[in-house]
Amino acid sequence: MASVRCLDGTTLDLAPVPCLDRQGASYEMTLDLRRDGAPFAEVGQRCGHLLAGAADAVRTARDLGGPDALPAPPAVTGRDLVLLALRSRDPDDLPSTGELRVWLREERTWLPGTSGGRGQWTAQSAAVLDAWGSSGAGVRAELSSAGLLQLLEALLAEWGGTPPAG
Repeated sequence: MASVRCLDGTTLDLAPVPCLDRQGASYEMTLDLRRDGAPFAEVGQRCGHLLAGAADAVRTARDLGGPDALPAPPAVTGRDLVLLALRSRDPDDLPSTGELRVWLREERTWLPGTSGGRGQWTAQSAAVLDAWGSSGAGVRAELSSAGLLQLLEALLAEWGGTPPAG
């Protein structure tokens, strides 16, 4: 189980639940979400390949841009990049059944030059995890690049399966 501390002070636990084939072998996973230990939502039926893809994207960004890097936002300004969006477990579930979304926010700040020198833009990136439970309540957590990668890798390691390509 992986846990994140939410901005409201609560803890969101994410636990991979294996999807088993007829022989009992795990071939994919779903995520069970718990808020302060209480059931919150089940999201992402067969989401292992999505989690693995998100982990690869974060890992690649860190390899290319340094330890604080996250995948680049799209070229369209004013839009946030949704890295991962998982909905309720079954396609026919109501939208209020649960959702987990990880999006990347980039804030740019202009730093004026000193003593007449040129100024420059700085960019601060953060991963924002939003989750909505079956009651309609939502929580939010902000994660660094390292924290997001650690969360994704912990979920994949605990599941222990190999997600199918795609």
